[in-house]
This record gives sequence, structure tokens and C-alpha cells, in this order.
Amino acid sequence: MAKPRSTGNRLQHILILIVMYAILIVGAAIMLLPFGWMFTTSIMTLGEANTGRLLPRAARLTCPHVNLDKTVEGSVTGFAVSPKLAEGVSELPTDSYYVEIRQEEGGGQWQFRLVNNQGKAVEIGQIGRPGGPFTADWQPLPPAGGPFDTERGLTITFAPAGAYTVADRRSGAARVDYVNCCQYPTWMVEKQLAEQAERRYTGPEMSDDLTTCRTFGHQISYFFLDFLGSNYWQAWTAAKFGKYLFNSIIITGITIIGTLIFSTLAAYAFARIEFPGRNAIFALLLSTLMIPATVTMIPNFLTITGNNPLLPFINWYDKLAALTVPFMTSFFDIFLLRQFFAQIPHELWDAAQIDGAGHLRFLFKVVLPLSKAPIMTVVIFNFITSWNSLLWPLIATRAGSRWWPIAVGLQNFVSEAGPETHLWMAGATISMLPVLILYLIAQRQFIEGIATTGLKG
Repeated sequence: MAKPRSTGNRLQHILILIVMYAILIVGAAIMLLPFGWMFTTSIMTLGEANTGRLLPRAARLTCPHVNLDKTVEGSVTGFAVSPKLAEGVSELPTDSYYVEIRQEEGGGQWQFRLVNNQGKAVEIGQIGRPGGPFTADWQPLPPAGGPFDTERGLTITFAPAGAYTVADRRSGAARVDYVNCCQYPTWMVEKQLAEQAERRYTGPEMSDDLTTCRTFGHQISYFFLDFLGSNYWQAWTAAKFGKYLFNSIIITGITIIGTLIFSTLAAYAFARIEFPGRNAIFALLLSTLMIPATVTMIPNFLTITGNNPLLPFINWYDKLAALTVPFMTSFFDIFLLRQFFAQIPHELWDAAQIDGAGHLRFLFKVVLPLSKAPIMTVVIFNFITSWNSLLWPLIATRAGSRWWPIAVGLQNFVSEAGPETHLWMAGATISMLPVLILYLIAQRQFIEGIATTGLKG
């Protein structure tokens, strides 16, 4: 009968578990940190991304909100979103606003007005007349300072009287970016640029009716379409990711199909069929795993361009075949499948022979249904390799080729987009999503394939 563990042994065991889990958690966090930073940067504005922030501003999570406010000591001390908006009142459009301050001639009354980014005065409520008519004229500053509700969604907090300074839009005026839930800032900028360039605006349609923006539906739409989706939409349209994504799907799909056909047949032959020199050929092919992939690029390039004397009739340069055929055989995949096929009991082969089955029927009816896990492992490995391929497509295709995959499209976008870090990260996230989705779908089979392959051979 086993003796119970002493208290000291149990504490030591618990301590070892705590240390082990701590190491695993820290290691996982270190591995996930670059991906987390990539995602958070992909939902930032250009200003946020270029200031080295790790997270976007909390204010941008919801709407309406004020963002990037700049106050001037002695005049305006803060901005905020008004908690309520009168029914039927048109909320302030999404734009940048400035509080201009002036003093009447001869040391007279201090006055203010609100102007937009184009310098036009904006109609707002009047001081001391809540619910009254709106005005765009100059009006007196509140004598005691404090908050003033413009009645259009924005509250301005003024400093007490006696400390005001003259300021206009171009010199020192307090500034704030106001964002409502109907007009998304990213698309407002794009729309303004399109109007200035006299070209068609292609972004999402935005409502001009600003009287009912503060609804739950508008807030949800803002969160998904602007906060999460604006950078992805810009990157998708600017870089033509749809074309590159389609190319990558075609290239990856053909490569995987070819790999599965050749790898399964070769792996079955090495695992289940006795023929002269089998072990020697297998050992020779196994040694090719030591050859770096870059070493084979020159022979592959000479082959696809028709400069291989053994295959002079091939001319695949800048064609789909150049991006798929050279990668349809991988001895790593053959080795992985061969190790699993060798574990299948020989009694199943004997029973199949009694039923009159040959090798091909045994392979398709018995071996492959039992090998879903390693096959899915091969699919994932080849999917990642083909999807992320960058150097070979640049070598095997012309500049601007119609067969450029998404990795080349992303590299081209980064070089052409300039210092648009937030759009770079959005493009990188788009290119990574298919790999992540495939792994999440096939995670169980992938782990099982890695764990059960190669236990014996």
C-alpha cells in the first residue's frame, strides 16, 4: 500500500505546479503580445498609432464622444458630451470645433462663439435662455464661468470671469473633436476629401438626419462600422485585398490538393508496401530535410523558366503553375503520414485482402478514414506555408502580376501606403484571419495529429 504524501511533499508539489503554470502563462502572454498589439493598433486612429499607444482612447469606444480636446488655460477648461438632447434637435455634425473668444472694443464685454473646422459659425443655444432659439452670433460668456450646454450635444466648461484671453481658430482657441453616432469620423474625412477632389465617395452611407442619432442601433453600428471596422475597410479598398485574397485561396487550395494526393500515395508506399531499396530511398529522401528551402529556389526558377535541360518544354513564369506545382511534394508531409500509416494494424490489411481489396482500395477505405488527424495537420502546415509565401511569388512573377497572393499584396501596400501604421496592422490582421480561422476549426485534429504521429515507425 502506497504511503500518503507528507505535508512537505504536498507543498513542494503544489509549488512546482504553481511555478510551472506561471512559466506557461508568462510564455503564452509573451507569444500573444505582438498579436494583441497588432489588433489594438489596427483599430486606432493615425494619431493614436503614431504616438506609440498600446490601446485606443477609451472615449472612442462609445458614441457620442469628444476626442482630442485641447483647452486653453484662462478661457475654456473642458469639454463633455451633454447627457440629454432635446427631442427634434439636430445634434452637432461630426467635426472639429473651436471656441473663439473676443472682447468688445474699449474693454467691454467678453464674448464667445463656436466655429467648425471650416471656420463657419455654428448655431447653438443661448446663454441664460435654455430652450430658446439657436444663434450663431457672438454671445456673452457666463459671468461665473462653469459648464454651458450648447443644447446640440456638446457641453463647454468656461473658466471664471477675469481670466479670459482672446483666441480664434488659427491662434489658441480651445478645440475639440465631436463625434455623433450617425456620422463616423473616418468616413466624414473621406467624404470631405472626395468632395474636394471632385470624385465619387465610396464609403458607407451616413444619415444627414441628426435628430435621432442617440439610439442603441446607431451606437452598435458605430462600434462595429467605425471603431472596429473603419481601418479594415480602408485597407481592404486601398490595397485591393479582395483580389489578392482570391489569388491566395486559389493558390493555397491547388497546392494543398496536390500535396495530399502525392504525399498520401508516397507515404503509403513507404509504410505498407515492400519493394527493393525502400529503406535506402526513404533515408535518401529524409536527408533532403536538411537542405534549406532557399537553396532550391534557383533550380526551381530555372525549371519554371524552361532553362532546366531535363524539362526544356516548361514555361510557367508568371503563371499559376509556377506558384503551385513546385510545392505539391514535401518530404516532411510524406514522413509525417508514413509514421502514422505504419501504426495501422496489419490485421486490417489481412482482412481487406480476404475481401478482395487491393492497396488503393485499402488506402481510401481504411487508411485515410483512420488518418484524419495527421491529414489535417498536413493541411494546416501547407496552408500556413502557402498562404504566407512572399519571396517565391516575387521571384516567379512579374511586377504587378495578376497572380500575386495576399502576402505580396500586403508588402506592396506597406511600401505604398506611407506611415499609415494603423492601416498596416489592419491589413496584416486581414491576411492572418484565414489561418487563424482554419486553426480554430481544426484545432483538435491538429493537436491529435501531432501527439499521435511518430510513436513508432
